[in-house]
Amino acid sequence: MGSLSLLCWKYDGVNKKCKLIFILMYGFPPLNDRDVPFSMIYFSLFSNLNNLGQTSLDGKVPFHHSFFAGCIAGCTAAVSVNPCDVIKTRLQSLHKGANEEMYSGIIDCARKIWVKEGPSAFLKGSACRALVIAPLFGIAQVVYALGVGEAVLEFA
Repeated sequence: MGSLSLLCWKYDGVNKKCKLIFILMYGFPPLNDRDVPFSMIYFSLFSNLNNLGQTSLDGKVPFHHSFFAGCIAGCTAAVSVNPCDVIKTRLQSLHKGANEEMYSGIIDCARKIWVKEGPSAFLKGSACRALVIAPLFGIAQVVYALGVGEAVLEFA
């Protein structure tokens, strides 16, 4: 990443487009550190919870059970990966305030948050994130279970 940064600054003293690309690439590893575990937790938990709702021998699950399974799995996954989301957000901040820390990477960011703010700082915003993610994934699973996506594709 350092070589990309040097190329950008050598190309044109203050090339804002190139600086923006560097900042977006700088946030890519923390983004993956959040999204990959989220998907692993969400899909495995949803699958297990959804299988508990099978009421018939044909394997169909009532849509309301899919909704609640999606909500519970989404909420659990969102809170579980919130520490990674806090680190990602701190690293991707474009404008630093007067009293805000500068971070050199993921480990440095995590260490400074732990030392200066304590472990509870990693759960900042987790309640709001869970309240947004839970219905989002519940509704998505209901739409999938009811076959709305296939109906829209056939209509188009």
